[in-house]
Amino acid sequence: MIIQRQPGATRFVLLPLCFAIAVLVLSLCQLCRPVKAGEIPSLPKKTIAMLSDGPSEPQNDLTLRFQKAFEILAEGEITPVFKKRPAYSAQWQNKKAMNALQTTLNDPE
Repeated sequence: MIIQRQPGATRFVLLPLCFAIAVLVLSLCQLCRPVKAGEIPSLPKKTIAMLSDGPSEPQNDLTLRFQKAFEILAEGEITPVFKKRPAYSAQWQNKKAMNALQTTLNDPE
C-alpha cells in the first residue's frame, strides 16, 4: 500500500503514520509466528463422569448426542474424556442413586 502525500500535508505527518503501521505489522508478525512441532501445546484433558439411572437405549442415544455436542463445543479448549463405569449407574434403584453420585465425587480422576 502506497501512501501518497496530499497537497499541503507535511512529511512530519506521514512519517509517524508509516512508523505506526510498520510497528503494528511487526507486532502482528510476532504474534502469528510459526510454531515448531515441539512447541505445540497439548490441550488439557478434563474427565467427565457419566452418571446414569440404568441401561436404556433412548438414554444411550441421548448420552452419545451429549458427548458429540460437548466435544464440538470444547474443540480447541479442552480434550474431554468421558468416564462411564458400572459404579456410576443406579441400576434403576433410588437407593443406589446417592451411592453412584458419591462414588463419582470420591473418584480422584
